[in-house]
Amino acid sequence: MKAFFRFLLATIGLLILMNAGYLWMVSNYNLGLLLATILGCVFLLYALLFNVINRLLRNTFGRIIKVSILITATIFIFISTLISVAGRSNTVTYQEDAIIVLGAGIHEEQVSRVLAYRLDTALQYHKMNPHALLVLSGGQGPGETISEAAAMERYLLARGADPAKIIREERATSTYENFLNSKELLDATLKTPYKIAYITNQFHMYRAGRIAVTAGLFPTRFHAQNDLITLLPDYLRECCAILNFWIRG
Repeated sequence: MKAFFRFLLATIGLLILMNAGYLWMVSNYNLGLLLATILGCVFLLYALLFNVINRLLRNTFGRIIKVSILITATIFIFISTLISVAGRSNTVTYQEDAIIVLGAGIHEEQVSRVLAYRLDTALQYHKMNPHALLVLSGGQGPGETISEAAAMERYLLARGADPAKIIREERATSTYENFLNSKELLDATLKTPYKIAYITNQFHMYRAGRIAVTAGLFPTRFHAQNDLITLLPDYLRECCAILNFWIRG
């Protein structure tokens, strides 16, 4: 039984590290990737030093560590469940006056797969409600030669979106700024009150909605799918971000 458990730990650790290694090569750095790498190393080291670690965990300090790990895992499972449930519920009516598409990392000038999912969802919405404005929100980050909003606009125009309906918001560096800056643009463009929606990936849907309220918006939502290959880093990063949001308010 011990041999099987060690084999299972080693297999999980190697799979996580292989996934993280690939993403390090093709993605921009983020906290989720770092946490996934650490998690993979923890699983692998536990498998390699199984007997030694189990002996160390038998004393009082070891029991405290085990309880801490159990609490952390419980919190992660709870928040992950919340993310998953909230991320699958759409409330758009297709009668909104504008829809905000939240930016994500790009590779120089090319949209990432995560961002492409959001933009494909925006195109789907655009077909159902061609009168709504498309607010593309995202500034220029490290390793990006243009703003995320500019890359998003290129992607949508190449796929038939109406250029007259696109507004670029190119200053945001966070989800809060996505909403706050987009609200400023919409306040100057539309008559109040107006209805809006937002698009982001499933894993980001819950926190984005809460942040929108702090920015003074009460939008409906339309989720884009997650990328399976980045699912673990995305959830790890999002769990930390949600905890930070709850603690800091």
